Amino acid sequence: MNPHASTTRAFTIVELVVALLVGVIVAGATTTALTQFSRGKARATARQEAFARAEAAASLIATDIIEAARDQDPTFTRLAIADGGEFGQGARDSILILARSMRIQARDPGLPSGGEGEVQYRVDAAAQGAALWRRTDAPADEFLDAGGVARPVVPGVLELSIEADDGTQWSGAWDSDADGVPYAVRITVLATSDDKTAQAKARRTVALDRTPAPVAPPAEDTTATDSTGTTGTTGGGG
Repeated sequence: MNPHASTTRAFTIVELVVALLVGVIVAGATTTALTQFSRGKARATARQEAFARAEAAASLIATDIIEAARDQDPTFTRLAIADGGEFGQGARDSILILARSMRIQARDPGLPSGGEGEVQYRVDAAAQGAALWRRTDAPADEFLDAGGVARPVVPGVLELSIEADDGTQWSGAWDSDADGVPYAVRITVLATSDDKTAQAKARRTVALDRTPAPVAPPAEDTTATDSTGTTGTTGGGG
């Protein structure tokens, strides 16, 4: 025997099987960890998407309510809320506003668009699913709830609840023609992500300068007293 010859030891079958099992376990644990990480990231992304949509919808409506026109002449003031059910049970309220927009014009960034215009919000189903729709009509006309251009502005909006504060309680229906301008308006929005795995709620409360309902003028006095002290009714008669 050559004393300088190197000796080698081959792996036994048992050692190979153990090594293979260890490799399988490590690969399985790695795959599970990556899968859980991917799912967690997807859930976080879905939650963020749903919350961003709810926030965008509530903020958009609040901005137009802040710009609601308030005038001594009730003809130029309108804030109407239509009750569409309880929040959490498929609420789909709508709101109509005469707003004096201060947003800058696309053609002239130095000037606001100005003037009163009709703005209406509602939740409706589009081809891609439920969405918040915004309808605008520049000139205020005889039919405030029609005309103009409507388009979806925030996708994934499932519920919309709008309430008005009269100083004592929140009301789900309001019409400034009869009730005046409320003290505040509260907007609550429920939105979902594209994959429908997450939902989020956002709320905005807009304080307003309270304008009471228009007071009906007193009835005209049709009685008159002549020089002899006799009281009679004015007006024609034959």
